[in-house]
Amino acid sequence: MPIVVDYPHFIQYRSFLPSVVSAFELFIEQGQPDTFTSFEKFATKEARIYNKFLAKWVFGTKRPRERLILRYEDLTSERGVYLISDVIRFFAKNHCVDTGRLARICESIRKEYVENGRRGSIRQFGINATRTVEEFRFYDKALFARLGAATRKSEEKSAMALGG
Repeated sequence: MPIVVDYPHFIQYRSFLPSVVSAFELFIEQGQPDTFTSFEKFATKEARIYNKFLAKWVFGTKRPRERLILRYEDLTSERGVYLISDVIRFFAKNHCVDTGRLARICESIRKEYVENGRRGSIRQFGINATRTVEEFRFYDKALFARLGAATRKSEEKSAMALGG
């Protein structure tokens, strides 16, 4: 997807390790093998793609005039409702957001998930992230350390670009 300088861009991204675990669940849902080796190959390839994504959209030098960048982890935090309000105002500059109503909507959200090749849902879950990568069935400390190292520089540059 090209960067169109004259149009506002909302860019949302997630830390690599939880995002690759989540993406792998969708990958195996498409009939791909659910093995440690398959995950390792998938995650290694995704690390390269992730680094390119951050380089282009988050800390790259070619930028749209207006952009709003938010991390998934921030959107799923206790501040999530206020950040969603920021997204609404980013596209509708003069819109008055009813944060109370927005909070009620967010609290009523059903969580859809894929885990171990099965889909499920939880009613009234709200917007929050509860799973840790250590709970993943193929979690291996050495592999995850290597994957973390492969994306660390990009994640650090992204944090600096966002002022954190």
